[in-house]
Amino acid sequence: MADAKKTKVRVLRVSSRPDTFRRVGRTFTRDPQDIPLSELDKEQIKAIKAERLLAVEELDVEVAAAPEGGAQ
Repeated sequence: MADAKKTKVRVLRVSSRPDTFRRVGRTFTRDPQDIPLSELDKEQIKAIKAERLLAVEELDVEVAAAPEGGAQ
């Protein structure tokens, strides 16, 4: 079996400082979650980054590339 092709995706890695916290229609916990920037609009990105109760990093992560020709 050939190695799966990987691609880099820009994400916000977000975790909550309190046990749970809601912002932009999402619930965050202390466990980090990666949100692709493509899933957020500019206002949501701005709100998440400005929120003091969230720890936020913007970074590139490697993910398996979608198969060519779409899913079958």
